[in-house]
Amino acid sequence: MTTRYAVWIAIALPATLSAVASADTTTLSGVYNEAQARRGADLYALHCALCHGASLSGSYEFPSLTGGFVARWAGTPLDRLVDYVNRAMPLHQPGALSSAESVDLVAFILEKNRFPSGTGELSTDANSLGHIQFRAPERLLP
Repeated sequence: MTTRYAVWIAIALPATLSAVASADTTTLSGVYNEAQARRGADLYALHCALCHGASLSGSYEFPSLTGGFVARWAGTPLDRLVDYVNRAMPLHQPGALSSAESVDLVAFILEKNRFPSGTGELSTDANSLGHIQFRAPERLLP
């Protein structure tokens, strides 16, 4: 029995420590870079601006991707937003975007909402994205 627990600890502990270390990664940590956001800007102009507006301000029918948008997604892992974009957007052709395009679009949305950029790019790996918390800057919280 003791050996079984020792094996379990040897296997589970590194994964647990990795998850704990990752828990501090947020959208305020510079999780995308400027080149990725630029690719996202091109994709946004092509696939998203028609509905969400050139400045991400939305319209009567389509939600803004700034302000309240950030507060609504706050506290969720970033993989949920990327997955939503990947499955449901663009509205006229849901699921047409590749995983890389969806991640680039999210990088652009982060940039437009004044989240800091960093040196690395957001990964398309759902597990990696799941360890990044969407954290709203205090200026946007109620």
